[in-house]
Amino acid sequence: MSNTQSISTSRLRSILGEDDDTSTKKDVQSGSLMDQLSQDENFKVISRYMDDRFGMTTDQYDKQEIIDSYVNNMRKFNFGQSLVTVGELSYLNKGDEQALARRRKLAGDAYNLFDSLDGAFSEGRTVGEKADAVFDYARALVVDPVNILSLGIGKLAASGATKAASQVAKRAAQEAAESATKKLGKKSLSKKAQEKIAQEARIAYAQKVVNDTGYKTALNKALNKEVVATASVDSAAGIGIEALNQKARMKAGVQEEYDPVALLFSGVGGIGGGGLAFTLNKLRGTSKIPLYSTLISKSEQVTLAARQANMEEAARLIDVAKSVDELDIKVVEDGALRLSSFADKWAEITREGLQIRLDNKEIDQNMFDVEHDLALLRYFINGDPKNDLKANVKIKGLGEILTDAGVQRWSARSADDRFNLYLGEVIEKLDKKTLDDIQKSFDTIFEYALDDELSTISFKDFMKAFSSKTREAGQTLQISKQLNAIFAAAGKQSGDITNEKLVDVVLDPAKKGIYKTITEKSAPFQKNFIKYLVMHPGTTALNVKGWVQASGMQSYSDMLKAGLYGLADVIFDGKDSAVSYRNKAKQLMSLQGQKARNILDPYMTYEAAMDYLTFRPEARKELFRYINGGVEVDDVLKELQLNPGEKLTETSFEKITRNLQTLYGVKAQDLLTKTQEFMYSLDKQIRLEYDMTLNEFMDQDNVWEYLSDPASDAYQKFLKIETTAVTEALDNTFSRSFTNVAQARKGDPVAILAGIIEETRKIPVIGAIAPFGQFFNNTLAFTFKHSGATMFYRKAAGIEQDPYESLARMAAGWSALALVTIKERKNLDENLAWHEERQSDGQVVSRQYDFPYSHFKILGRAAAHKIRDGDVPQDLKQVVKEQVGIQGFIRNLGTQGRVLSDLGTSILDLDGTAAGENGMKLLGEAMGMYASGFTRVADPANQIIAMARGEDYVYADKKQGIKEFNNALRYTDEIFDIMTLGALKENAVEKKIATQEDTPAVPIGRILGYRAIEAPSTIEKLFNDVGRSQWKTNLYSIPEATNVINDYIFPYLEMWADTVVKNNWDERTLADKEKILKDVLVAAKKDVREVLRVSEKDEPRKAELIFSITNKNIKKSKLRQYLESFGTSEKNLWELDPPQLELILSFLDDEGFRDRMLKEESGLR
Repeated sequence: MSNTQSISTSRLRSILGEDDDTSTKKDVQSGSLMDQLSQDENFKVISRYMDDRFGMTTDQYDKQEIIDSYVNNMRKFNFGQSLVTVGELSYLNKGDEQALARRRKLAGDAYNLFDSLDGAFSEGRTVGEKADAVFDYARALVVDPVNILSLGIGKLAASGATKAASQVAKRAAQEAAESATKKLGKKSLSKKAQEKIAQEARIAYAQKVVNDTGYKTALNKALNKEVVATASVDSAAGIGIEALNQKARMKAGVQEEYDPVALLFSGVGGIGGGGLAFTLNKLRGTSKIPLYSTLISKSEQVTLAARQANMEEAARLIDVAKSVDELDIKVVEDGALRLSSFADKWAEITREGLQIRLDNKEIDQNMFDVEHDLALLRYFINGDPKNDLKANVKIKGLGEILTDAGVQRWSARSADDRFNLYLGEVIEKLDKKTLDDIQKSFDTIFEYALDDELSTISFKDFMKAFSSKTREAGQTLQISKQLNAIFAAAGKQSGDITNEKLVDVVLDPAKKGIYKTITEKSAPFQKNFIKYLVMHPGTTALNVKGWVQASGMQSYSDMLKAGLYGLADVIFDGKDSAVSYRNKAKQLMSLQGQKARNILDPYMTYEAAMDYLTFRPEARKELFRYINGGVEVDDVLKELQLNPGEKLTETSFEKITRNLQTLYGVKAQDLLTKTQEFMYSLDKQIRLEYDMTLNEFMDQDNVWEYLSDPASDAYQKFLKIETTAVTEALDNTFSRSFTNVAQARKGDPVAILAGIIEETRKIPVIGAIAPFGQFFNNTLAFTFKHSGATMFYRKAAGIEQDPYESLARMAAGWSALALVTIKERKNLDENLAWHEERQSDGQVVSRQYDFPYSHFKILGRAAAHKIRDGDVPQDLKQVVKEQVGIQGFIRNLGTQGRVLSDLGTSILDLDGTAAGENGMKLLGEAMGMYASGFTRVADPANQIIAMARGEDYVYADKKQGIKEFNNALRYTDEIFDIMTLGALKENAVEKKIATQEDTPAVPIGRILGYRAIEAPSTIEKLFNDVGRSQWKTNLYSIPEATNVINDYIFPYLEMWADTVVKNNWDERTLADKEKILKDVLVAAKKDVREVLRVSEKDEPRKAELIFSITNKNIKKSKLRQYLESFGTSEKNLWELDPPQLELILSFLDDEGFRDRMLKEESGLR
């Protein structure tokens, strides 16, 4: 057997627990795994590797912690877990020749040690160790991003078959639509008729999906194709990962050549994704969620039949003439007099409110007039139900006055009966005295009308116009449609009308200003820019993680809410409300079981949600209007293929975009997470309101009334429930639009600010620099809700809220923060940065972009400092502001924000030259952002190419050269280097990190949203311990000089850091630590500057001279002026030689000489 084959067999046997060939084993004593690895020789191998690989040293971690992490890492590596494998290969490729040799020797010894161990299930292993091995290997198999990626590619490959299955149902829908059209026999169809046709088509579609064998056969074919495609991709990926694993072993010297047998085993075994696809499809239906369209169709038939019977009964019982004969005239007289006596005050407060809106340019003069007269109409019909007039008695409108006087309440007497028709009949039969009383009130109120017709028309003529069944009647007044809406509301509840239930006029578009003109023109370009910016598998992964965290917090707060309901049950024991609270608590707890079933059955949950939403187009539009990142989706109904017979027309660019979104899981993640959250929240709201599950609610015979009859109370109540469900779904997927909130809450400063932040993405240039305002708003809102800040703000602002919901969220947030604080206390003792965490395999990862968890981490770290040090470091306080406050949005502007700030400063200083330079810089930064944004989609390929370069990979300093050009190619530099045959990176300068010995490895995990951190150095641990960002070394100059200084300074920083650590660093106060760290930086800077100053090489000497020049305590505008007098500029200093730089430095050191020179230039000497 060849050496390579014996190694691969060893790896397989170590996993399966078989006895290994003793010829390949080291002399390791038998016993438990911990006993074997704790032997001095073995632990020496482990500790050296884990120190270099992950920074786990024996002075911070005990022996068991280091061994456990080593075993976890080796198991994942041996099993071929993708992220660990590529991370290990990146580790083995970084550093210079000497570092590579040392590193590969350490890794080779670690690999050989693990391969020499007995199998996981061999004799001597404890039960706990065997269980731990099963868990580790199972996790390596399941929790591998390659499985998810292959599942997405399998979906894409099977899309043709899925569409074929859909066409079976769509044909049935099309036939139903054509049949309904023929029945109507009209060429021009009304909106109601079109809705009826669409409804019949949807029902036919759903019934075909549920019952048709042809559809099921086609669907099964599609599902089988998906499983095969997913398994094929996963097998190919398994072979690729095994090849990378073997390449790492060859670099470490434990393997000589590729092993084809192991590659074959990996191909056969790499079917995790196929198994996942098969399992998910087999779980379809286990959530027990039906397609609701069939239940709604059944309810419609039952309801309409019952309604017809009710109409016949109403027509028999309602006697208009009898109602009028028995009318109490005195009630009408008194009510009409009271109504008219407050008309002037009503008109006054109406004008005052509208004037404010007019002054704020929310409405124009035309809409002022229309809304003014509408308010008078509402007052006449409905009175003042909210007591806006602050009257001592209730001011009732005409509808309630007549009801109080004895007129029977209206109920539909036929299919086309309306309240205004019924009211017209009542008015026709009133006696002259009663009619005169109403006319006086009418005249008094509409004396204030701004519409001439409305101020002169008689009440009887007015009613005639609106008591006609014909479409032509009532068109003489421009507010006829609004008045009909008011009548409909009045008929619904007679005298109990509130302004919230009235249908307001739809405002005409405001006159276009400069902002609107610019944003409309640039809208398509800006939308596509953000689409491509978020089109990345790493972003998809982060979005999924964010949803998991938010959804988990939602369930946690709902269970706490159940506890609050349980407490209320105890408080109100024996009362009716106690039963209600008890039932709500039970419903919320049982809801979590349904949520688990929904998650395990994602496909059926998605289909059921989409089926329901075909009946609720407004909810559907709001739910899917934006995908994560704030991208507004065009033709969403077509893209989701919800309307049978409707075709999607696309340009080539749009088709490419759609396919890339499918490949990277952008749409799938958005649709699946939102449908999960929507179904959960809708189920929750129904349980709390109606004490039944969503399925039970939808199975009611009268459910159609809740969904399809706007005139009913049931519809209005359910609409509020549905709106809450949509809002919660958007909140938990960080997709809510705060522009809508700002429009709904006029005058709310917080809502207005959120709207402004969100809208910046639409502005050219600014939108490229700050494209994620909507996501920022959502993360901030999440944190505020779970801290209690939102609850107190809503209370102070008088905004309606559910106190149980608010309290539960606050309790969930603070208890979660407490747990994170405990974890951060440990991370702080390990000297990890606030955003870092050490995984079970020893790898340190950054969670900085894992919202909302990152907010809890930074707050938890601040609390950990407070507990340990009694105070929070100033640097960390600034980070808190940046992460969990409005400064976070400004911080997101990054370098571009600083350029924007410099531009503003130069303009205020009337410095035309600087303003021009900064303006061009800003434009260049924006162009770079646009270019990199549109090409970010190529980043996975770019990273793979970088990985393939091995030790030849260059981590280039993008600040050197043309910075804007380098930024534009940040996601495509490796691709362009190949296209230019190496010319692009021929002169690239490797970026040096002041706090690291070696340059970073290829960030390959970034492809999947996984950000591995290099093993922390001692100096980095000091930075982390005082909450200081590692880049704050105070070594700032032009890029070329800074890079040279960074290359030289690390040994000095590390030397001084090791010295202070040995001298009781951990026992120092926070203030002392901060001072000591500053002293370390000063000492290291002094040492390295001296080394650079006396160097015989030009580059080090130039770096020190330029550092001295650029760090002179001179105003930037003055320094620029002085350098211009030498015919150069700051950015061109590197082009000068040391003598020239020394001359400039001498000039800057001689303040008197500078003054004399300026006087001579000014003609004063």
